Amino acid sequence: MASLSPKLRSYGAHNEGIVHWCPACDEAHVFHITMPNSNGARWTWDGNVEAPTFTPSMNIRVNFAPEDGGPIVCHYFLRAGRIEFLGDCTHALRGQTVPLPDWPGPP
Repeated sequence: MASLSPKLRSYGAHNEGIVHWCPACDEAHVFHITMPNSNGARWTWDGNVEAPTFTPSMNIRVNFAPEDGGPIVCHYFLRAGRIEFLGDCTHALRGQTVPLPDWPGPP
């Protein structure tokens, strides 16, 4: 991954996507821009590396068995450098809007 800014990294051998750090999941999430992801999803990006906007929303769902706690959901819009976590999220930032954080660690 190459650094695009303190907040974003490029992803893939052909820069297929843009990666940011999710403070709710404490891990990286990828918006696939030039090539769709394995589910066929693809996003548009306004090109802003400091306060980016991606459309449509990102909806990450990891399904676990009910006895393991059920699904984990991280569903949000990233607009103008702010992450708007939606009400169906299963993490502590559900329903909140927070600034896009800088990437943790060295660039």
